[in-house]
Amino acid sequence: MNLLLLLSFILFPGLEAKSLTYDYSSSIECLEHPQKPQYGGGIIKNPELNNGLKSWTVFGSARIEHRELRGNHFIVSHSRNNPYDSASQKIFLRKNRLYALSAWIQVNEGDVTVRVVFKTLNGFKHAGATTAKSNCWSMLKGGFTADSSGPAELYFESNNTSVEIWADSISIQPFTYKQWRSHQYQSIEKTRKKRVLVQAVDEQGNSLPNATISIEQKIPNFPFGSAINKNILNNEAYQNWFTSRFTVATFENEMKWYSTERNQGQEDYSTADSMLKFAKQHNIAVRGHNVFWDNARYQPGWVPSLPPDQLNSAVEKRLSSVVSRYKDQLIAWDVVNENMHFRFLESKLGNNASARIYNEVHKIDGETTLFLNEFNTIEDSRDGSSTPAKYIKKIREIQSYSNYCGFTIGIGLESHFSTLNLPYMRAAIDTLAATGLPIWLTELDVTSQPKQAEYLEEILREAYSHPKVEGIVMWTGWSPQGCYRMCLTDNNFKNLPTGDVVDKLLQEWRASEFAAGKTDPNGFFEASLSHGHYQVKVTHPVLNNSTSVLWVDSVSLQPFTKTEWRSHQDYNIERVRKRNVRFQILHTNETTLEGTTVLINQIRSGFPFGCCINHNILTSKDYQTWFASRFKYTTFTNEMKWYSTEIKQGEENYTIADAMLAFTKQHNIAVRGHNIFWNNPTQQPQWVKSLSSEELQKAAEKRLNSVVSRYKGELIAWDVVNENLHFSFFEDKLGRNASAEYYSKAYKLDQKPIMFMNEYNAIEYSGDKAVIPDKYKKKLEEILSYPGSEGISVGIGLQGHFVSGQPNLAYMRCVLDSLATTKLPIWLTEVSVDKGPNQADHVEEILREAYAHPAVEGIITFSGPAIAGFKDMQLVDENFHNTPVGDVVDKLLNEWKSGSVQAKADSRGFVDVSLFHGDYDVTVIHPVIKSSKTLNLSVKKQAPQEIVQIHI
Repeated sequence: MNLLLLLSFILFPGLEAKSLTYDYSSSIECLEHPQKPQYGGGIIKNPELNNGLKSWTVFGSARIEHRELRGNHFIVSHSRNNPYDSASQKIFLRKNRLYALSAWIQVNEGDVTVRVVFKTLNGFKHAGATTAKSNCWSMLKGGFTADSSGPAELYFESNNTSVEIWADSISIQPFTYKQWRSHQYQSIEKTRKKRVLVQAVDEQGNSLPNATISIEQKIPNFPFGSAINKNILNNEAYQNWFTSRFTVATFENEMKWYSTERNQGQEDYSTADSMLKFAKQHNIAVRGHNVFWDNARYQPGWVPSLPPDQLNSAVEKRLSSVVSRYKDQLIAWDVVNENMHFRFLESKLGNNASARIYNEVHKIDGETTLFLNEFNTIEDSRDGSSTPAKYIKKIREIQSYSNYCGFTIGIGLESHFSTLNLPYMRAAIDTLAATGLPIWLTELDVTSQPKQAEYLEEILREAYSHPKVEGIVMWTGWSPQGCYRMCLTDNNFKNLPTGDVVDKLLQEWRASEFAAGKTDPNGFFEASLSHGHYQVKVTHPVLNNSTSVLWVDSVSLQPFTKTEWRSHQDYNIERVRKRNVRFQILHTNETTLEGTTVLINQIRSGFPFGCCINHNILTSKDYQTWFASRFKYTTFTNEMKWYSTEIKQGEENYTIADAMLAFTKQHNIAVRGHNIFWNNPTQQPQWVKSLSSEELQKAAEKRLNSVVSRYKGELIAWDVVNENLHFSFFEDKLGRNASAEYYSKAYKLDQKPIMFMNEYNAIEYSGDKAVIPDKYKKKLEEILSYPGSEGISVGIGLQGHFVSGQPNLAYMRCVLDSLATTKLPIWLTEVSVDKGPNQADHVEEILREAYAHPAVEGIITFSGPAIAGFKDMQLVDENFHNTPVGDVVDKLLNEWKSGSVQAKADSRGFVDVSLFHGDYDVTVIHPVIKSSKTLNLSVKKQAPQEIVQIHI
């Protein structure tokens, strides 16, 4: 008897703490209005300044006043002579309380660093900083721990004494240590673990009560590791100690430029290669550290004296060498180390040096996350060089570089601690987490001191419990001469107090790595498991022992309102379907021409949006006119299919398909070939169904050669074997590789079109297990790995035949996200919605979701006019008047094009416009010199648009 294990994720409610929960939210956008104060202001009185200046006083020699702007009340510090001159409020601190702080800050001019400070009996506590701007509000989030009880004063400071400091929505919330630990515990339970319900049933689906279940973790999901160095290569004790604990490593120095090219032109990667081989043998993931280090002190000895042109050449050579060598073998690259504190490369090669290097690394190793890596961002609130706001600014500099192509940037926090400020650490990570980028602690250690082990434990707990931290690496590589700042063991690999801390936490965090027990009367067994890879063993008196594999990973359930969902779509459309284009109008003598009128008219959309057609278009002028005025992409419904072109064996007839193709050529309409084969046994030519395997093979070869050769070079795509996840007609007759073989042969006959899979229910219905994303991707892998398929262009076709009920847009988006990881082109190929009272609304929702998704590259609807026999989804009636669905399509076609745009050049001759991708006619007319010029412009998705200079 076989055993089936049914796995269910039960989203149990989190543990509700009696004490106040922590607010992990933060904002990194500069807003017109400040948000409400966190915790209602906490212990701050009059936090929103709704009661004038009550409870607020002057600190230093500033003058303060209460102001109102657009209904918002705030406090202003002006006439400042010293950095610390500002508004202040007196509070009372309690020893060992942890204080979470937030405020919204604005200045009257420029971009200025503003800090929040507490004057206490024992000195000054720096709680955090932000970069404040004029005309909008920036959030400052920070915190500190009180080392004594007594009165204190909160105030703001800035080195720029000429600016006014505006403040609003100020909050200070105290927590006890017990409450702080409860936040960590709650977060770990919520983000690092999941309660899992396993049901044991037999192959008939009958539950198995009293079965013995044992669940053992084989691989933890959370990356936790340490630096290693070359000493590990020849020290078995070191190897055993390391591999029994950690799943990720960083090489201390062995990949750095000064290690691999001590003398110019003499590269030596032998040590790094050996260490990487060791890591692979033990399934240890490796972070690449680093491509460059921006500190002038840590260059190869021969580098600092190079003139800029030679340095540039050396940098290009180093980048190409190290990144190409380790391409696809690392989980991360620290690309330009510490480039907020240091500027060696920028000082020599220009301010864009770092951004250019990130882009060049991505071009070579496109699948690896590229990290910034900095110190003191979470360690020391006093370091103004790498505050969270400065870190985010650096990220945006890289993202705004002209050649940036959207790759993921990682946030590396070195975490070299000397003192402990957990509230600031948490707040800094909160702020960085608002970017949505992956966050790692990359070089964690604590300087040698009496509380080293205690501080290490607190920092590790804080990092592991933060919901946005994705990995931790400690800077604890062992050396017989001693470690950088912190060792975990002595030279006999016996734990030091710091090592005891690490082992204790590993045991604690993996305490749920094993669970065992009996199933209940309904065959269920429940366990709380840390995310990871598990082996499940089941024994029962009526069956042989059974083993299964189970993954438990991050599970999230996030609600969105319909308005929020729509905002995601609108944001993506602006980001991925449009481009900002700048024109500069110049006289022939290169002087700028202010006031020039620029007329821009879109003549073709850059996004393929079309509709299918059938043979009725050949005999209806109205059908032809209606279609050609709207669509530039199409698919023939049946006219290319095998059962249409060879109704009788050996009697091929392509007359109708040829005539339809001639029509599309006349009107510059691109065609998707649909289809070479259909894997559904009911959709074969009648004579095919009775063929023997040998006869079918010959007939299929003839069909493939005939149709692909006939339309070679004339189509943009082929649906090669239609619906080959739901059906297996050819596989059943000709073997499991039949589909893959046809893709390969079609590609060899015509290499221009993309060869698509084409399936239904992949995005329409979550209950169809035949086409879940993993199975779709597995089929794609079979096609791409088939011998002879090298170089083939494969596409993902999603038919999109929806029933009349409410479409599951969340599931649709998730499937598109999953399939997008293949980086293959995705088209919705046959979109339709069954008749129903809300048909038009549902069509609009589906089309918006598809068009907004960044991975979707084209949409074809399976619909048309009533006279063509379309019954389920008609766009026009018998008189070619729009149906409600037709109104939706026309509305979206108009919404998704720029149409005609008119603008005037500014004093520098510039005209800035945001245009949908596509082809344009641009006419420039100057009213004074009576001169004009017309040109064609193509706005494309790929490379950022250069300034378009027009001379008249």
